[in-house]
Amino acid sequence: MKTQVKGSAKVKMSHDKAMEAFEAARKTTCDAIDGAMAFGYQGVNEPPSKDHWLWTYWDHGRNMAIAEKKLPDILFDGYRVWQEVSEINKHIKGETIAIVLDAVVKLAKQDLAK
Repeated sequence: MKTQVKGSAKVKMSHDKAMEAFEAARKTTCDAIDGAMAFGYQGVNEPPSKDHWLWTYWDHGRNMAIAEKKLPDILFDGYRVWQEVSEINKHIKGETIAIVLDAVVKLAKQDLAK
């Protein structure tokens, strides 16, 4: 015996299926982005072109790996700058932190640009 579905039940079933399809597409998209970032971090499986929609995520992963490798040097440089600036500007205690932070940011930008 075939069960008939009335109007509002059909709409709810249709809505449920649409939501399932949306969630599946969202999950697939998120998995693709996660994978592209992981591949970029490892420097493998580059997308076919810079116009590919995953290129940005792959490049972001690559840049994260580069920045992570440079982080110890940047922190050491920041500490060195802190020592130099604090010796020079002991009398300007309130402004010392701002000066040092500016110098560390400049060093970090220079290192990441290399």
